Order: sequence, then C-alpha cells, then structure tokens
Amino acid sequence: MRQVAIIGAGVAGLTVAFRLARLGERVSVFEASERLGGQLHSEQSGGFLIEHGAEGFVAGSEALAELAGALGIASELRGQLVLDSCHYDGQQLTRLEPGEAGRLLGFQVGVRALGRGIQSFQQGMSALVEALRAQLPASVSLRRASPVASVQPSAGGLRLNLDAGASEHCDAVVVATRAADAARLL
Repeated sequence: MRQVAIIGAGVAGLTVAFRLARLGERVSVFEASERLGGQLHSEQSGGFLIEHGAEGFVAGSEALAELAGALGIASELRGQLVLDSCHYDGQQLTRLEPGEAGRLLGFQVGVRALGRGIQSFQQGMSALVEALRAQLPASVSLRRASPVASVQPSAGGLRLNLDAGASEHCDAVVVATRAADAARLL
C-alpha cells in the first residue's frame, strides 16, 4: 500500500482521493484554503442558486455521469432546459447555431457534445464536492489550510514541503491544481 499525497481539493483532487481510497491506497489531501471544491462554489441566497464558479459541465460527459452514479447522486443531475444561445456584438443580438456558443467560448469538447448544453446538480455544483467529501473514508487525511510550498525527490519517494515549515513524505504525488500553481510546485 502506497502513501499518496494529493495537492488540491477541487473536484479533480477529491475524485482522485475517492478512487484511490477505494483501491486501498493511503491518501492525504492537501488544500491551501479552508474551503473544498476549488473552482466549484455554490451558494443559496434569497431563493436563488448562485454559482461562483463553474455552473455546470458538458452534457453527455460519461465520466461525470459515472462519478455521480458511484456517489449516489445521479438522480440530482439536471439538464439545461433551453438550448438556444445568442451572441451580442454590441449592436445586435444574433441566434447561434447549435454548438456555436461552445466554440466561441473555447470549450474543449468532442464534436458530438457541442449543442447539447450543460448539466448541473439540483442543489448546485457544490453538491458534487459535498458528495465526494462525504464518501471519503475516515482513513483519508483531509488537510485544509495546508498549502504545499514545493515537492522534492527524497530517499524512497517524495517530500512535500508545507508553507508552515513542516514536511511530509509520500510514495506518489498527484498535483490537482491550476497549471500555474503546479508549475510553481514542481
């Protein structure tokens, strides 16, 4: 059994922790902030659901549908009710062809997914984060407010140097952060 450190507790880091823990690995997740979820953050206010990050994912994502099923929240998935998209050029509003909004926004999705809209969860995208957190076994060490300063090779594995001055040894590291943060760490 390996000791695996995961840097970042967004949806990618928590998903890796969930899957590795199910395989019997020892897992520690290091998150720089107090809040889990990375770019996913939902808030209920005045009867409205407000997404402070991603409001959904590409409809037809087999990976996310499978993860929602494994977490027992597939019934919470909601599709987009209106698939029409428009573009405003500063003077005129023009209806876009199916899939054109995704292309304009630079979505990196397969051609068959373009024009199908997005999906989300009834209680917001944070429902995915909460389900992942709830399904992590007690053996997973979830270290909030624990920024990692650097990762270095060490005898028999790797060493994570934490901002607080401490260090942790592990056999493998998964860096699940923004690319700029990953570059700084490595």
